[in-house]
Amino acid sequence: MATSRCSHSSRDLFIFILCVASLSVLFNFQISYYGSKTFVDQRQPLDEVLRGQLVREQSGRYDVKIFGRSLNQHEADLLKSRSAERIELLTKLNELEKRLLKVNHHVVAVKDDGAETSGNGLISGLGQLDIKKIEKNDKALSWIDNDTVVQGNWSVLFCFDRKCPTIQTDISQKIDRIPALMAVIQSPKIMCSINKKIEKDNGQCEPFKCSSQLNESTVVITGNTIHFNKSSKVLCQRQVGTLSAPESYIWYLPGRTMLFPHGQVLRLHSIITSVSPLRFFVHPEMLTGSLQALEHPSLFKKLSIEDLLQYISEVYGLGVSSRWWTEVQRKLLLYLIHLEDEILKYNNVYKTCKRCFQSLSISIVCPSVQHCQIIQIVNDQNMNPGIMASTFKLVTSQIQVSEEIERTLKQSSIEVCESTSFDEQEQDSQLDCVSEDYLMYLLDSRREIKSASEFIPIYPSVLGCKELSRGDPLTVVKSDTVNLNAITRTLGEIFLWADKPSTESQYLLDEVNDDYIDMRLTKHGRNIGDLAVPCSNDPQDCGKIDEIVIYPSAVLDEVSTSYYNATVGYNTILVRIMGVSKSCKCQVRLENKYNDPGARNITLGLGDNKIMLYVVDTTGTDMNIVNTVTINIRRQHRGITEQHYNEKMMKMCGLKQDCSLKFNNEEKCGLIDLKSPWLSNNRKSLSQRRCSSGDHEAQWVVPCRSCSNDKECFWENARWEPRDCQYEQLSASRLKQCLAGKKLLFIGDSTNRGVSNYIIEQINGSLYDWDKTHSTRVYSNINHDRTQFTFAYYPHFWLPADHRPRFSKVIYQLIKSSLPLENNSNTVLVVGGVQWLAKQHIDLIVEALQRKGLSGITKAVKGLGAGFHQPVENVRYVPKSEHVQLQQRETDVLNYAKSKGFHAVSTFNMTISRYKDFLEGNCACHFHKVNKHGSMREGFHYTVEGNLNAVYSQILLNQICHVP
Repeated sequence: MATSRCSHSSRDLFIFILCVASLSVLFNFQISYYGSKTFVDQRQPLDEVLRGQLVREQSGRYDVKIFGRSLNQHEADLLKSRSAERIELLTKLNELEKRLLKVNHHVVAVKDDGAETSGNGLISGLGQLDIKKIEKNDKALSWIDNDTVVQGNWSVLFCFDRKCPTIQTDISQKIDRIPALMAVIQSPKIMCSINKKIEKDNGQCEPFKCSSQLNESTVVITGNTIHFNKSSKVLCQRQVGTLSAPESYIWYLPGRTMLFPHGQVLRLHSIITSVSPLRFFVHPEMLTGSLQALEHPSLFKKLSIEDLLQYISEVYGLGVSSRWWTEVQRKLLLYLIHLEDEILKYNNVYKTCKRCFQSLSISIVCPSVQHCQIIQIVNDQNMNPGIMASTFKLVTSQIQVSEEIERTLKQSSIEVCESTSFDEQEQDSQLDCVSEDYLMYLLDSRREIKSASEFIPIYPSVLGCKELSRGDPLTVVKSDTVNLNAITRTLGEIFLWADKPSTESQYLLDEVNDDYIDMRLTKHGRNIGDLAVPCSNDPQDCGKIDEIVIYPSAVLDEVSTSYYNATVGYNTILVRIMGVSKSCKCQVRLENKYNDPGARNITLGLGDNKIMLYVVDTTGTDMNIVNTVTINIRRQHRGITEQHYNEKMMKMCGLKQDCSLKFNNEEKCGLIDLKSPWLSNNRKSLSQRRCSSGDHEAQWVVPCRSCSNDKECFWENARWEPRDCQYEQLSASRLKQCLAGKKLLFIGDSTNRGVSNYIIEQINGSLYDWDKTHSTRVYSNINHDRTQFTFAYYPHFWLPADHRPRFSKVIYQLIKSSLPLENNSNTVLVVGGVQWLAKQHIDLIVEALQRKGLSGITKAVKGLGAGFHQPVENVRYVPKSEHVQLQQRETDVLNYAKSKGFHAVSTFNMTISRYKDFLEGNCACHFHKVNKHGSMREGFHYTVEGNLNAVYSQILLNQICHVP
């Protein structure tokens, strides 16, 4: 037995050693074979690897640290070759960037006693911006004469006056003066020539003579000086336009212009950081004033671009601000391109300071929202500390962007030319590659865009590159900007020049969903899809509409030549409409005569939606309306009607969220069968306790014949039902009793006004006095004068900055308008809005009430609501993906408000789960609508429509009346 066991042990050991040896040989073979291969991820296409993978060279060998499928020899060689190219490009870019950022962050300014006392404040605030003020003999600079710096340890030099260097001694240094640019803009002759090229028939200017006839629509420009409302005799006595004075030109301004908040002149603060190719920015803080302000700048008033766009939207209509701002940017760009053409004639002067920058003040008047005219460009000497700080951030940015530029160049397949300058690049016609000069332009452009400056990029930008691509008026202009725009636009489409969205795009949607067909008008005629529609030149046809196009299609019933009816289904919440004018000289514009011609998206609320089409004569600047056509589109309600409703046949279905707009991935969407008849649910609800707060978790409960089809439900009887409690439907008599002796103060937008309108109607039976107030309004004829309502509208988004009241100011106005007030439950304050409400608004209310001795009043907050979920031109747009964040934001705000003693009414889940049930209004956020009844003879009264508005209004009343 022992011998047998030993024999077995020796054999097992031999087999074990043999297996280990075999595995070792196989393992070594695999390492040898695959070790010579280059690997990539099998899921990654080879083209993507070659474009995106950077192979580092170590000790003469390429180390590829990506595992997956193996590359063949050709692929590996190609990958290594392109990696080497990328290393070479990145090295070149790194070296260029080091040259540009060579000098440490050392900014100096030439001190000038005249500037200190001139009142412009430029020099006095420099210490706050880490800018050292120097004298002419300061050791930081070395001067060879009064104007030229030869060396010095500085990166940026601010001169603010004419005592500025004209030679840039190192590429890393920047100076705030472009000499050739100053020579051009101070020449009225050149500026007049540019104006005529751009404005053509509208660009009227000529040399000034003592015999010239002047009036209130003319200004005389001499260098940087404008003379307004002066007679020729007075100007000649001042030697304006004489041989002993600089040349002067008369500019004939349009007789009628747009009025901005403080006058017809808009003055922009801007900066050029490169002339050729162009880099040009505008600051969001602007000035407006009358024509007198051109001669007396102290008359200008400050205004932000946000406030200006809101003002134009309010005065001239939604959509107009977008078109106007586009026209301003387009006109600025055209002028700057022509200035570049003139500056390049001073070729040697400009090239001595390629990275010089210039702050400019640009004055504009606009005969209409579709046409603006530049009347003066001067050196900007009126920058306040805020604009100066933005300039400082823009020109001193040290952000490194070379790696990002390298990736972008490779992704766009743009190579680097052997040429070093723009001129050599253009002479070689190498527009598929870029020179060293252009690489520096890219580095500076990207760095400025990514800086913390508030300046808005005009070029390079998405809009600017697109505008120059048209090219028609610029074919004869000598411009590196135009010649290189194709490359600039290609690169911009990859990393977007404007990483920081334009001010307007933060709340306006300029383009709509691609699912809607293109129905834009063209300058040669009218296009509907691929169909070209001819137009008439007969003057009699100007007021006629040739065709009305609606997508998705709907049948128009003609009631008269100026009124049409149409009906669409419940799920059609957005349509695209266009009217086609029969006349070539007229255009059809939707909703406002200043809107762009062509198709527009229109949201359709439940019930009637009136859409206005204006036929506008476009031959003049006044945009006269020659005809108006009304389309009434009725959107059908969902589900069965009361006629087909049989309560005994209904089952109970629940709804927490719509499947087409989910906001909670943990909950089911659509109708859910609650396994209970509708009648038993009614009996059960009568025995439930009353809800103690207005933010209990709840769902919609609706009677349906089938829970698999929402068309089988009677939505008029839907209830918002918490799990373990219920809200009481307060009767009119109960409300009158509860609210007698009380004063209700509402602050918020139109959705909060809808709540106040509902309560007033419930008490009085109807509304006898109704308006869309956007200020503070007191209603005292309620409940037989025993109840008073005060409503204050917020936010005042349409007002200019110096007239827009802050939230705290609106609160104090609301309190003041409601006095006298009691510091108890007889005073009720309700705040609420669609999606603007935040914690700071709660804090401001608490602070105001404490100051006024009203901490003991009843306070309530209405939560956020559904809205802005449809892509409509010139209306804020909230993508579906962001609604999850809105739900959490409402929860946070309501919990915070409750901790401060507020009653909370949650409305977001309630409205977003039935977001399609909104009523008329482009925001798709109104769940109430006021309908007018009666006649002039009998008098008018109003009723409030909207089931959802009624539900959350009743929940609010449950809190106010303290239902146990």
